[in-house]
Amino acid sequence: MEWGRYMQFLYPGRKFESLILFMSYSQSCVGLHWVLHWCGLYTQLFATILFLG
Repeated sequence: MEWGRYMQFLYPGRKFESLILFMSYSQSCVGLHWVLHWCGLYTQLFATILFLG
C-alpha cells in the first residue's frame, strides 16, 4: 500500500478526496476480510477431512 500518497489526501482542504479514498480502502478491506473468512472455513473443513480420513 502506498501510505505516502494516502497521507497526502488527509491534508485539510482535501476532505472530499480523502473520504473517497477512505471509502475505497475500507471496501477492499471488507472484501479481503470475507476472502480470508471463507479460506479459513475451507481450511478447517479440509483439515477435518484429513484428520478423520
